[in-house]
Amino acid sequence: MGQGAPSGNFDAVVLGGGPAGLAASILMSGAGLKTACADPLFRQLRDRPDSFRDARTIALLQGAIRMLERIDVWPHMQARSAPLWVMRVEDHTERWPGAPAMDFRADELGDEPFGYNIPMPVIVGALWNRALACDNLELIDDAAAEINIGADAARLTLDSGRIISGRLLAAADGRNSPARKAAGIKVNRWAYDQTAIALTFTHELPHDDTSVEFHRPPGPFTIIPLPGDNSALVWVERPEEARRLMALDDEALAAIMQEHMHGRLGRITHIGPRNAFPVAGLTARDYAARRTALVGESAHVLPPIGAQGLNLGMRDAALLSELAAEAHRWDGDPGGSELIAEYDRRRRRDIFPRTAAVDFLNRSLLFGGFPPLQGLRALGLTALKSLPALRRGLMSQGLVPDEDLPAIMRRA
Repeated sequence: MGQGAPSGNFDAVVLGGGPAGLAASILMSGAGLKTACADPLFRQLRDRPDSFRDARTIALLQGAIRMLERIDVWPHMQARSAPLWVMRVEDHTERWPGAPAMDFRADELGDEPFGYNIPMPVIVGALWNRALACDNLELIDDAAAEINIGADAARLTLDSGRIISGRLLAAADGRNSPARKAAGIKVNRWAYDQTAIALTFTHELPHDDTSVEFHRPPGPFTIIPLPGDNSALVWVERPEEARRLMALDDEALAAIMQEHMHGRLGRITHIGPRNAFPVAGLTARDYAARRTALVGESAHVLPPIGAQGLNLGMRDAALLSELAAEAHRWDGDPGGSELIAEYDRRRRRDIFPRTAAVDFLNRSLLFGGFPPLQGLRALGLTALKSLPALRRGLMSQGLVPDEDLPAIMRRA
């Protein structure tokens, strides 16, 4: 599969072929590194691409969109994406003191939207097709049975028996990452008493490119626009209630959705397939060690608040590729100790505060019946509503200032 020499020795091996792993593979191979990317998912993408199903949509912010433009992937996604011009937060906790509704508007910052909402199969399919066209990249439809990391390279024995090695190992193999374990990197995990339901639906009234996050005691109920009169929903509930909702027929579920939306978007006319998944948190104690750099959910898992998850993963991919390309350009070691230390330092500065902020926001809903905590939420939203400079500053930080982005994600 893909373009590449038959040798099992690579400059970089990417384990995991989700969006962040594919992005890292495309970027590193494009910079001249001989790269392999391995994931059993590739068999399905190669043989039955239309069978890849995922009800989730992903809001990618402008930094990620600029990166996708520059690797010629965005044109193959744009028609099936919707811009995010307004992000509205409404407090429906029915707790005292109440917090005001708050609109974050992209036009306060400039002439482009915050980002775009894109179905997950569209993201994966476009990145997969781009990866197939890359020189210096071998796509391997196999899993790693054994991973050994030595002083000079990481050596992977695949399920097929084939052995490959790379001077840099990009661990993009998910929250239970075998590569992370092989590198000896520990994690902090925590769970919330929540389940998230993801689905898409068709509705009567226009969404006006506005995402609405209703804050409710069980968790956020978030509507995100899609093209036309379609939207995505991420609906966080207590696990027992989520199980009940997943068992309902579409008509009964639509009635409950319309009640939670308080009349926004009018009548629901169609509900697509549903996914349900537990809400959990994870952060690695180190983001790189022993020739291994963590990318995506091997490094961080966040609740579905504020469009942070995959955007962090795309920044992982972009920064790792930038550092590896620089090392390659100067005949250095793409998995050497200096690169590993620099990647860990710079990702820590980005990931840790965002993980902490999202965790606080989610817990403030779950445990916000405690008056001082609810008061803090109300005070914060009131300040943001009444102080434009504070609001613009928060929005800029949410999008990440240009100087803190990897080069490929910055404005021209």
